[in-house]
Amino acid sequence: MNNHKVFEIEEADDPRIAVYRNMREGDFLRAQGLFVAEGEHLVLRLAASTYAMHSLLVARPRAEKIMPLLPQAVPCYIAAEEVLNEIVGFQFHRGVLACAQRRPLPEAAAWYAANPHARKWVVLCGIHDAENLGVLLRTCAGFGVDAVILDPSTMDPFYRRVIRVSMGAIFSLSVLRSTDLDLDLDFLRRRAGAELYATVVDTTAIPLYRVTPATAWAILLGNEHRGLDDCCVARCDHKMTLPMRSGIDSLNVATAAGIFLYHFSVPR
Repeated sequence: MNNHKVFEIEEADDPRIAVYRNMREGDFLRAQGLFVAEGEHLVLRLAASTYAMHSLLVARPRAEKIMPLLPQAVPCYIAAEEVLNEIVGFQFHRGVLACAQRRPLPEAAAWYAANPHARKWVVLCGIHDAENLGVLLRTCAGFGVDAVILDPSTMDPFYRRVIRVSMGAIFSLSVLRSTDLDLDLDFLRRRAGAELYATVVDTTAIPLYRVTPATAWAILLGNEHRGLDDCCVARCDHKMTLPMRSGIDSLNVATAAGIFLYHFSVPR
């Protein structure tokens, strides 16, 4: 089975599978430098990516199918389904889970030096909901965004629910971390040549249907409740909005992102 080291797990408290037993504690996984992928589909996407797999935990009936499909030789822990469910405490995994090594998220300047033809950027500011972040990453991957920049307050993209909802988009999408958003916005404008578009709920903003995207662009999306901070909006070249029926405040940020990115992706 691809030279995997195979270990039978009989008890849920076996110390060899501590990372899976504690996987619901995000701080524990971060401290170990790991993240978790749940389910056969995500595990196979992970195995095909450049992320180094740490181990596999699989229900005994699934082992013979899944293990030969892993290109990387990794420790494989096999357990009865009832033991596996006791270990992880839920059943969304469908009998297959894997741990992998985290990598530091690059900063924009360093990433752009190696990818100077990038023209499509999304900047996420203060995204705190795992499901929103997961959908946002999946949407950015679907519309061919070159890179997504997470501001310092946006949540951990390696959180297991983010990975699950994004369908593993982080395994292939370039996700960057900003430590100073002001500097990175200046970098996008001055070095990457991108025009910055603030997404706002504002009657003075340009309706999306009247926006003609620049050759290189960066779309800024704000917090689920507050939207973009005024300072972020002020740094942008354009303010754009989705015209909506009176009495409706706004759309969910992930839903709105799909509409904006579709408009920016239509060939002109």
